[in-house]
Amino acid sequence: LAGVQRKYANDDDKSCAATLGKQIRKVKASLRKRCNARL
Repeated sequence: LAGVQRKYANDDDKSCAATLGKQIRKVKASLRKRCNARL
């Protein structure tokens, strides 16, 4: 993710940060679902 953030550093920082935040939340949610399914 650090590379992605650097890549878009010169673009609109707020929109980029918001997009990254949404992606991170989706990934965490899907990982949590997978972990819960295993238990």
